[in-house]
Amino acid sequence: MFKSIRSPRAFEAVVEQIRQAIFDGKVAAGDRLPTERELSRLFGVSRMTLREAIRVLERSGLLRIQAGGGGGTFVADGAADAIGNAFVTLFNLKGLTVADFYQARALFEVPVTAEVARQKNPETIRRLEQNLNLYRKTPSVEVARDFHLIIAGALGNRLIEQLLHAMATFSEKVNLDDRFGEHAAPMTFDDHRQIYEAIRDGDPERTRQVMADHLCRLAKVL
Repeated sequence: MFKSIRSPRAFEAVVEQIRQAIFDGKVAAGDRLPTERELSRLFGVSRMTLREAIRVLERSGLLRIQAGGGGGTFVADGAADAIGNAFVTLFNLKGLTVADFYQARALFEVPVTAEVARQKNPETIRRLEQNLNLYRKTPSVEVARDFHLIIAGALGNRLIEQLLHAMATFSEKVNLDDRFGEHAAPMTFDDHRQIYEAIRDGDPERTRQVMADHLCRLAKVL
């Protein structure tokens, strides 16, 4: 799968080979790459060169590093990580503001949620209700985020799902969600309850309004 490299900029060639292997499906999401020693041998490069290449691929969201027992270098779980990391890079370069993010999120997620209500899928409704009950008992950022991810996957459209996942990845990596604290739990629960009820009732217009109001409140908190 990998070939020995003879190049003054060997790390770029390593990046390209691993990236192409992922794109070609030779390694899939969740697969662990060979050890650092084995990859260095396969590519014919030093460990320092290999580490530089791995760092580039990790920053681009194609690979993830897991420490500890059972750790290693793994192919990331999907396009959402890559897109989310690109958002993070833009944010850190001051090219993206929190206001920009929430405006874009509202323009995208509000009509998606309205369409979820129009389709009124029983499995989606069941999963949202289950999530709402869990949040009532044990409110957490993770459970609240999952509520939105259920909506993201409800239409069965991979592009919509990946883009909304990418927005969730961005929120997590720049700690947007963590800024709310425990005081926001009642507001979050009430907003999610209203969104759930509007979807359950198959009312796209009401769903559109309550989701828009919810995202507007989140933006104001930040």
